[in-house]
Amino acid sequence: MHTAVVWGFQNASQTSNTIPPQKLVEAMKILPLSVSDDSTIKDIQFVNDWLLHEKYDRYWQKMNFRGITKSPLISIAGWYDIFLKTQIADFEALSANGNKGGRLIIGPFCHGNQGEKNEYGGQKKTGKPSLIYKYTKGYLKGKGLKLTSPFKDEKYNLFIMERNEYIGSNVWPPKETSTVPYYLGPSGYLGKMKYDGTGNLSYDYTPSDPYPSIGGTILGDAVGPARQNPNTDRKDQLVFEMNITNKPLALLGPVTATLWLSSDVTCTDFIVGIQDVFPDGKIINIQEGGAKVRFGSVQPEKKEISVWATGYQLNTGHKLRVIITSSWFPRFNRSLNSCEPIFSANVIVNAHQKIWFGGDTPSSVNLPVYKTDFKK
Repeated sequence: MHTAVVWGFQNASQTSNTIPPQKLVEAMKILPLSVSDDSTIKDIQFVNDWLLHEKYDRYWQKMNFRGITKSPLISIAGWYDIFLKTQIADFEALSANGNKGGRLIIGPFCHGNQGEKNEYGGQKKTGKPSLIYKYTKGYLKGKGLKLTSPFKDEKYNLFIMERNEYIGSNVWPPKETSTVPYYLGPSGYLGKMKYDGTGNLSYDYTPSDPYPSIGGTILGDAVGPARQNPNTDRKDQLVFEMNITNKPLALLGPVTATLWLSSDVTCTDFIVGIQDVFPDGKIINIQEGGAKVRFGSVQPEKKEISVWATGYQLNTGHKLRVIITSSWFPRFNRSLNSCEPIFSANVIVNAHQKIWFGGDTPSSVNLPVYKTDFKK
């Protein structure tokens, strides 16, 4: 929702540069959302279209040109960029349709001004844009120039943040990546072993006080990696942590979660975030994602959640931190838990959420662990 509002409001306003970010956030709290633009700037058809078509219906399907071009291309994405998920899907569709000449580079980039300053080794590590332009120019002239250092001349160039180097691969995810479930348990347990026992943890979600998204894959200022410490005292979350010992934990590929959930409402949201706790206590977001969930009973139900993809290394002495909550506002529109279409929804219902673990309900976060010798 945040992307639609920022883009829609800014382009519809003749004084786009003077709209305070907080005004945009407050507009997204207006109910129903269909009048948020009217009462702030004017009725914006672009925003209305987003609200009227909250699912991937025929309206969006007719705009799908994925996998059509046969021309070679170089696609540049960022782990914190709002286009990351669809950019990967676009590139994969090209390959599936016979376009084998492209290159995909995913770097430590975001779509705006970065929240937490980190150059990840600078251009010597992340690459100068001129190298990419040189590659493109050479390709257009038929010279077939290769990508040069720090890039690898392979189909995929995937930057691992905090390790600060590109990994070359001809497949996505890399063949060295394996999906490893990290199971949840009581008292913040997070580990490779299933918890020996059963149970659940719970929290209350109040849509009128949504969990604030800080940084992350949104458009604007202070985006991308950002300190999550202001949210540590919130009660509408569950937190799980694991110490990184012996050797770093490198993640490279899609992150998902398999959660056993229940609620006292039939429609709600669940959000999963993975984070890095530094030795000095600083907490930086790695990636997050969520899903709208519908329940058919009061019994725990298995739900799959996409947490998007990342390239990130948690170094020794750090902690892997997983949070589960039910809103991530304003990046995601908050669920009102009332099952109404978002265009007209204006009834707020509080929810009591439960996460189940162990036994027949082994909730886990599934991480793309990249195998490496860590000699550097």
